[in-house]
Amino acid sequence: GDDAPDFEIKNSDGKIVKLSERLANGPVVLCFFRGSWCPYCNMEMQVLTQSLPLFKKLKAQLITVSPQIIEKSKDLKEKFPGAYEILADADYAIAKSYKVYHEMPEELTALYRDKFKLDLEAYNGKGRTALPVAGTFVVSREGKIVAAFCDTDYKKRMEPHDILLALSKLPKLAK
Repeated sequence: GDDAPDFEIKNSDGKIVKLSERLANGPVVLCFFRGSWCPYCNMEMQVLTQSLPLFKKLKAQLITVSPQIIEKSKDLKEKFPGAYEILADADYAIAKSYKVYHEMPEELTALYRDKFKLDLEAYNGKGRTALPVAGTFVVSREGKIVAAFCDTDYKKRMEPHDILLALSKLPKLAK
């Protein structure tokens, strides 16, 4: 029932995406993911892109948000093609407004880098190692959050069935 924070940001193609403008066309499924390096995010992206036809039947649009630089987001779009947006939240403004911003402790960043050979700065940009808590928000045309799932356990994600259930409860759009 909370108001969804509006945002205006460039997508992976360099075009401006404004949430309030997208909502004029129907509800939005807004997903925050950690990065294309994350196997759980990749599984979620695969499932979400497979669910796009079902979202479309309910007039919903998918918008994904990550802290990755545009180039890494373009790679993800090639890996999971479909009619959805990938937004590069370069200053973490969207993550902060949805309260999913998570500053990584230096020890954990070092562990990712040294043990797992994962340099977050190579994906997110110099000095940028924060990650969003993986989360999904279903936003009605009126700009209200009608369903949300966020968990600090990055292995847990909102199931497509639950997204579809939330969307199916929204008023139907005129044809």
